[in-house]
Amino acid sequence: MGAFALLLWLNVSTLAPFRNFGYEFFVFQHVLTFFGFIIAIMLHLPSTALETRTYIWIPIGLYLFDRLVRTALIGWNNSRKMSTTIVPIDGEVTKICVSGSRVRKWGPGSFVLLSIPHYGIGQSHPATIASTPESHGGDLVFLLKARTGFTKKLLSSANASDFTLVTSSGDKNAHAKGESHRAFIDGPYGGTQGDFAAFDTVLLVAGSTGITYVLSILLDLAARAGKQKLPLRRLELVWAVKRSLQSNWFPEEIESAFSSLQAAGIEANLRVFVTGNEAFRDSADSSGLSGDDGINLPEYTQEPRQEPQKSAKIPCATVVTGRPAMKVIVPDLALQAQGELGVAVCGPLGLSTAVRNTVAVSMGKRPIYLHVEGFGW
Repeated sequence: MGAFALLLWLNVSTLAPFRNFGYEFFVFQHVLTFFGFIIAIMLHLPSTALETRTYIWIPIGLYLFDRLVRTALIGWNNSRKMSTTIVPIDGEVTKICVSGSRVRKWGPGSFVLLSIPHYGIGQSHPATIASTPESHGGDLVFLLKARTGFTKKLLSSANASDFTLVTSSGDKNAHAKGESHRAFIDGPYGGTQGDFAAFDTVLLVAGSTGITYVLSILLDLAARAGKQKLPLRRLELVWAVKRSLQSNWFPEEIESAFSSLQAAGIEANLRVFVTGNEAFRDSADSSGLSGDDGINLPEYTQEPRQEPQKSAKIPCATVVTGRPAMKVIVPDLALQAQGELGVAVCGPLGLSTAVRNTVAVSMGKRPIYLHVEGFGW
């Protein structure tokens, strides 16, 4: 009974509410429960069941082998001293730049387990790489939303001193408020399954810090477009943020990428939707699903009510107040596409749900490839 109870808890504790309660606690109890389950099974077996015990030692051996290989890879990746620049930006978000890593190859959408011992010994947290091997001088760039524990310590410490943050062009003369510490990297892992350069039209949808996943695809497409002719004809980037200042998290990166795409003859458009406008929120339907960072995005959204304006930091961006009307944006692009439409979304649950439902309805008009990236851990 004890073994079954541990197995049940091992599965139930992987649900999102438990993970979001506290990442450090989730990892600790998950590993502890795993070993408790193995021990409980061993205690339930009679001493004469030697052949049966073999099936217990096999998973133990596989786990130890995995630990050994991962430790060797982590040791190699971190054999060179790496420094981490931590800079606070609007929206209680920390921008992190890791320099000097041996990790030189990763695909768009990849993530690592980031550890900064100064903020917690033995702790590692998943973080999507916003940069590409060709951008930021080869450094790894991340955005982490402050919650509790590790991420909260990061944001608090980032306000302490002045340091230098590397821009997308590798310019180290741009000073920003922040701090530097030693970092360790485990990874990279994951990445996009489909090649978005192979589509006629691409729609990238991001909500809040989901821009890190989307930006890596954008930078990859821009770099490849400058080297070879791509089938890609049109790219649309839709970014929903709570406040307009949050659209300035990656101004140079986005502007440079759009310039490269347009120079390659690819039509590129950026629309920033500011969802935190009080006048809009008071009159909008409040029955939607609430996501991270305070962005409330119902399944079917309304058209923005404010006339489009240009962003001062990102000249290529059109900024509007309201929620992105995915039930309008996706079908329009599907009808205008001359080939297959590729859609990637990373953001709060409400935004992902709206995109999923709209793509499902629009599949009859045009072949659509959809990739939904998880938002959280």
